[in-house]
Amino acid sequence: MNILEDIFSKNLVNLIPDIHQIICTDFIKNNSRNIHKVPNLSCWHECYRHSKHIFNLSILKTLLNTDNASTFREQFAISIATKKERQNFIDTTTNEVRSYSDEEKMEFNLKVVNYVEQFKNESDILFTETYDDVSRDEARDFISEIETQFYFRVIIPCLVLHGKFPSQLLRKARLGNEKFIIQLAQIDYSIVHDKKISKYIHNLSFRNPTRHKLLIRALVRDHPKPKKKDLKIDAAALISLVNSLFCKALKTKKMNAPQIRQLFIDDPDLPVAETFYKSIKRNTMWDDLLKLPDKN
Repeated sequence: MNILEDIFSKNLVNLIPDIHQIICTDFIKNNSRNIHKVPNLSCWHECYRHSKHIFNLSILKTLLNTDNASTFREQFAISIATKKERQNFIDTTTNEVRSYSDEEKMEFNLKVVNYVEQFKNESDILFTETYDDVSRDEARDFISEIETQFYFRVIIPCLVLHGKFPSQLLRKARLGNEKFIIQLAQIDYSIVHDKKISKYIHNLSFRNPTRHKLLIRALVRDHPKPKKKDLKIDAAALISLVNSLFCKALKTKKMNAPQIRQLFIDDPDLPVAETFYKSIKRNTMWDDLLKLPDKN
């Protein structure tokens, strides 16, 4: 397994309880009182176009930057680099890590694990004097940033609940697909103010009032609360997908189901042997994750 892939897989497994807590307790929404000002609606909707960039940059910085203070301020910023520049950055970093000795790789992995551990409880990190050079006001400014809010309120729920980036859900919702309108609105109700979606809902109120009422009721329901067991199966399927992509690029052998299951350290929630393999194969949650372009 590639060193970056190994770090991604192990940290994803370790973060499942925290991801579950964020989704089930609306972590960021419960701390809205700490936001200095409400994000502008047009700027908020613009984040949908850049959702992949916000996510990718946050993951890259989390994995590759051990300077906590600078990462704390920058990890959720929108990437304005061109596609070629971003790819050059990824290639350069990957080649650099590959050149590490075994001892350096172990040290690098340990630093990343320690870094992720520090961020397990974001509320403690964001609202206390965790870093000497990051004041309480700076921490509040950070969580008030639109990219930070969008990351936790929209990107993470979309990925965890539906296996798709917000831009992918929005594209289908704008085409009048009520399933995706409901999925997105239950996560971010402000999307009903999107011009194409609001026009669809308005027209539906005239053409089919009964269906319109059913749609409106569905829009205001809370999003479904996932079980930890389901999140673990989804994570295993994502690890399998990432591993397949790496192996295809590097022309190496893919991990099998028992090897993926070992990452979860004999977790009793997960099925064993052939059942686990079938659970991964049946999981189509991430099928569209890497296929669609990011622009709407």
